[in-house]
Amino acid sequence: MSYFNDLFVLDTFTEQTKLFELISVDDVLKIPVDSFLSAYEISLYDLVVASKKDEWLAGRKAAKKCIVRILNSHGHKTEQKDIEIRNDDKGVPFFTLTESTDSLLIAMVNGYTSSISHCEGFAVASVMDSSEGGLGVDIEKIQKFKTGTVEAFMNKQEYDEYVKLEPLEQNKWATVVWSLKEAYLKAIKQGLRVHPKGISFSKNTPKNTFSHIVHDNQKAVPASVYCSIYKEEFVITCIKI
Repeated sequence: MSYFNDLFVLDTFTEQTKLFELISVDDVLKIPVDSFLSAYEISLYDLVVASKKDEWLAGRKAAKKCIVRILNSHGHKTEQKDIEIRNDDKGVPFFTLTESTDSLLIAMVNGYTSSISHCEGFAVASVMDSSEGGLGVDIEKIQKFKTGTVEAFMNKQEYDEYVKLEPLEQNKWATVVWSLKEAYLKAIKQGLRVHPKGISFSKNTPKNTFSHIVHDNQKAVPASVYCSIYKEEFVITCIKI
């Protein structure tokens, strides 16, 4: 068993995985945009550059499926087009309601934050109560990284273990590590303002493989970590802190 296999459990993504919503761009393009976007969001959609439009749309659809599922579980039947996704000053998505005058429901919706990612025809989103901490999701296609790129985002221990792997395993685990660091940077709302090389992971307890400590430039941050493989081609990660 490799260092990475021991550190992370790679789940196989299924439709029953409810930690987040995964949706294909092709499926979203079959749906009229005014059935799930508000008028304000349609005006934003019109401004998105052509190469990003489809994935932007799929990301919004995935996030709205998440929040509507949560609201339904609390007995609130809400249409997706009545929920708007906006971004705060750090680019983090949050939700507002366009029509409701129910102050309790408005406060509930406003209390949730989302993380959205997309890659080569797929979008993934997750939602959590913003009072519970930070959230980051990421989807990446498994790829071969150039040596210089891997050295740039892996720390010494990660890289020393990486070079011991067979080529296909190198591709998989380099993508996982990059994706996890991307998700963590979203969770702390910093993006690449924090260098990924300064981030590493360790298990919190042997009994709970989903509980980890993220070492952010020597600062220990407890985190819930999830990694999965989709269609043997994509890595999906989610971090809650």
